[in-house]
Amino acid sequence: QGIRRLVETPTRPMIQAVVKPMGTPNVELARMCGAYTRGGADVIKDDHGISNQSFSQYKDRVKRCAAMVQEMNAAHDTHTLYAANVSGDGTDVLERAYFA
Repeated sequence: QGIRRLVETPTRPMIQAVVKPMGTPNVELARMCGAYTRGGADVIKDDHGISNQSFSQYKDRVKRCAAMVQEMNAAHDTHTLYAANVSGDGTDVLERAYFA
C-alpha cells in the first residue's frame, strides 16, 4: 500500500510506463516522462538497459526526468513517481540511489 498511497491510487489498477529505447537523448526521455505523467502513469521507470552510457549520462538523465515529472505533477495535480535505474557495480549502485 505504500506506493498506492504515494500516487494516491487506492483501488484502481496502477499504470507504469517505461522510458526507452536505449540511445534516446536525455532531452527526449524527459519529454516522454512529461507525456506519460500527463497521460496518467502512476510510476515511470528507466528502461532496465539504460544506466550511465555516453549517450545517456546518469545524473543528467535523472535531473531532467525527475524535474519534468515534478513540473507536470504540479501543473496537473498528479502524483506520478519517477524511478531511476541505479544499476552498476556496488559503489555505483549506492551512489546512484542516493543521488536519485
